[in-house]
Amino acid sequence: MRKTCFFIPFLVVTMIASAGERPVGPGESKNCDVGPTEKMFGKTKWLLYGCNDAQTAVIVAAEGNPAAPFYFLVFREVDSYRIYGEGAGDKKASGAAMKELKALNGKALANLVIEANRSRH
Repeated sequence: MRKTCFFIPFLVVTMIASAGERPVGPGESKNCDVGPTEKMFGKTKWLLYGCNDAQTAVIVAAEGNPAAPFYFLVFREVDSYRIYGEGAGDKKASGAAMKELKALNGKALANLVIEANRSRH
């Protein structure tokens, strides 16, 4: 729990921005505090959060997940979604989750971001 609890505030602090549902403008940071929703990736539990730009999701290793501390960012680029992961937990666990996330097509990733931001609306 301590590892996951450390990463959530770290992400929020490093992504703080003004409140609102509008897209985040240049020079602003993201605030990813919508949620969480529990999800399973790579046969382990993850927490899905939405961000204030409504185009980004953060997936954080849940308590008891051997990948912790670890997080993924799922974000929109020009015409596709990108997945970025970082952390210091078990590489096999985070690798299995990344493999599952990378297998998702663009529509599925878009739906994941929509799901993460659902409680904002």
